[in-house]
Amino acid sequence: MAIFIDQCKRLEVAADLGAGGRFTLSELMGWLEFVYFLPSKLALLLPDGNSALSRYFELDCSSGTHWGGALFSGVVWVALLVGVSFAWDGRAARAEAKKR
Repeated sequence: MAIFIDQCKRLEVAADLGAGGRFTLSELMGWLEFVYFLPSKLALLLPDGNSALSRYFELDCSSGTHWGGALFSGVVWVALLVGVSFAWDGRAARAEAKKR
């Protein structure tokens, strides 16, 4: 059984930095960046927990947030959206409309 410890704190997101109850544009952009890079950050938890893999791939705490992480996350999000669009193609809605 593997225990995943996020030593680089990749999965931590700041809440309300201004403590005024309102979110600023920079905080919103930080949240959007976190959501976009989430697939690459989650994928890096496995080699991060294994020091031999992280040394072999030369991973550090900034890994997964550069162009490689952006490319990987983009491919995962596009594949997820395409998969959802194929899974929900509206056949049930068309069949329901034909019954009426």
